[in-house]
Amino acid sequence: MEKSTTVTSEKKISSNCINDDLSFNILSKLPLKSLKRFGCVCKSWAPLFENPHFMSTFRSHFISNHQSLYNDTSLLLQVTGREFHILSDDNELENTVNLPNPFQQEDLFFNILGSGSITGILCLHRHQGGPIVFWNPSVQEFKVIPPSPGESVPRYQLFLTVINGFGYNHVRDDYKLIKHLFYYSPSSRDCEDLGLHDVPWKEVLDCESLWEIYSLRTNSWKKLEALESFDLISEVLCTTLVPLDIHFVAGAPHLVELSGSIALISWTYSSAPTFDISILAEIGVKESWIKLFNVGPLSCIDKPVGSGKNADIFFIQEDGEIVCLNLSTQIIEELDVKGDHYRQVGQVLMYKENFLSIERINH
Repeated sequence: MEKSTTVTSEKKISSNCINDDLSFNILSKLPLKSLKRFGCVCKSWAPLFENPHFMSTFRSHFISNHQSLYNDTSLLLQVTGREFHILSDDNELENTVNLPNPFQQEDLFFNILGSGSITGILCLHRHQGGPIVFWNPSVQEFKVIPPSPGESVPRYQLFLTVINGFGYNHVRDDYKLIKHLFYYSPSSRDCEDLGLHDVPWKEVLDCESLWEIYSLRTNSWKKLEALESFDLISEVLCTTLVPLDIHFVAGAPHLVELSGSIALISWTYSSAPTFDISILAEIGVKESWIKLFNVGPLSCIDKPVGSGKNADIFFIQEDGEIVCLNLSTQIIEELDVKGDHYRQVGQVLMYKENFLSIERINH
């Protein structure tokens, strides 16, 4: 009796059979960092950022994917140097925010550092020196930050103090502040005019500028060696360069938070400027910047003043009027309020109520 032999053939299915429309739909939902890295996997994926249909789909997903980050957040509108209002979800002006004691002087001009706070603590500072304050508007509590060791010099020696960064370390439940001090090194003639014959100016010449970081938890300052980009958790310095094709006015980019990502708004002055909005996919990687939105030309617009929920970008017009542009609809809405254009004031910040005391961290 003959034995029959059965031969089983295995068929291999090629991954190349995946429909392009299906793969594009999947890729359009990826985070920007992952999408940039996947560009080298398949040749047809490499030019995705030049595909208008794909980019339109990706923009829609980018805007909608992270809206849950802004649940229960409000918008603070700084109309003038001392006037703040809360904006409703419909961008209507609501109640006025009362300022803490160090900032209730009649002619005081100050600013809020950064694009706001989803932890409820804001950092207020003056442009011409003076106190720096951590402020919780929800409970009307504030803490005046002590002077740093770098400020313990004669007033004629410290030329300029620039507040560079403020943020929250969620790992250690700590708020940190970064500033840059610039020192003036006078000539021998200046020393003679000031009667400073015995001042050791050589020490000043060796320290033309100084970076310092403050910790609320320890209520203390320490020196930093240098700074470009700074991780508040690991305290690691990182440089993120900007591509040459990104232009911004007077060397000052406008950074905002957009859908959970770092966004840079760049433009050049004209009667009807066009604004490019670039998103950073990965900190420290210059090539990860991608121009995601192009807005304009917009007549009578002076500059951006902040971002909000639902892909809103706020601008101040040449007459001081503050307007809101929605990136999804491209519709501009007037807020019927004017900022102090003469003093270049006008700022919109995201804010989330926090009823916990600032002092709980400092104990």
